[in-house]
Amino acid sequence: MNPGSLRSSVALLPFTLCLVLASAATAGEFPVFPPGWKPVQRDLCLDQYPAASEREVRLIEHLSTSLYFDSDIDFERTTLTDPRHRARLSPRHARHITLRLETGLEPAERLPLEVVLKNGTRVHLTLVPTVQETDLHLFVYQRPKPTLEELKAEHSRLLARYAVRLSESNHLRSRARCTQVEEPAEASAAPADSGRTVVIQCQFPEAPKQELNRWPFLEEREPAGRFTVNGDEDGGIAQGLMGKALLYRHPEHSVVVISMISLEPEQPWSLGEYTMRKEATGEPVKILAVESSQPSLDFGDVGFVAFVIDTPRDGQERYVLEVHEKEGPQRIRVEGLTFGAREPLESP
Repeated sequence: MNPGSLRSSVALLPFTLCLVLASAATAGEFPVFPPGWKPVQRDLCLDQYPAASEREVRLIEHLSTSLYFDSDIDFERTTLTDPRHRARLSPRHARHITLRLETGLEPAERLPLEVVLKNGTRVHLTLVPTVQETDLHLFVYQRPKPTLEELKAEHSRLLARYAVRLSESNHLRSRARCTQVEEPAEASAAPADSGRTVVIQCQFPEAPKQELNRWPFLEEREPAGRFTVNGDEDGGIAQGLMGKALLYRHPEHSVVVISMISLEPEQPWSLGEYTMRKEATGEPVKILAVESSQPSLDFGDVGFVAFVIDTPRDGQERYVLEVHEKEGPQRIRVEGLTFGAREPLESP
């Protein structure tokens, strides 16, 4: 995330407001705003011991206000005290709730709201009627407000986690049914004392698709380069691992996902060292976040590992990703990766 992206986010505020007002108009409850009415987006930093007036959430009738927190909310213990039931509190996501007044409050009325977070923190707020300035978006921080670099790191972690879940939804996942079968050696193909041949047979179950909230602008692209395990194309039984690479594009970030199945009965596979470099020069590329679907892969397990980078500005340059097994000889290489032209985010 860069300052331009933040500016784009701020630029979305009037557009978001239009959507909210359109919804209200559809319901036949179009708000009537006083002259000089002003929607506000602000931060509430609890580590700075804000005054009681800063903990007031200013609401106007029939217009939703969003509250965002930096930890998951315990919705069952969150309480809004409103004897006349004029305010409505609605959970949206793990860290997001909305507030809406069905009818207006009296000028002197105050409605206590206690938001309980799953880490035990209790955030005491007060809902108050507004005359001009309305809190459209309120961001509540328990810790110091994150820097741009911290926001970018968190965004990358979420993107990696989502790409893994999306890969699990769209491709084979969970445990394949693998067995070892001993078959007599063919007399014409091997000496009589060659014993028996061990064959691994795997059946891949189709995974039911998960209903996921679509990450804006995230799209899958294939193929994602040449996949080898210890030099063998796609891997295989001889290497104890088989897989392929998937590529997801976001306007400012790209995600390479390694999809694989462990064919090694004795040694679970786990992620070791990894690097991404430019093929032509060997120059390293910074990997912003890494996410695995599970800590290790036992025999027959299907797993995914996601690697997030900034989308290169030169969409035609080729890259190579190299991934090593933590305690084993397997080396995965994805060669010839290209990411296409970078497309900056634009506000509507």
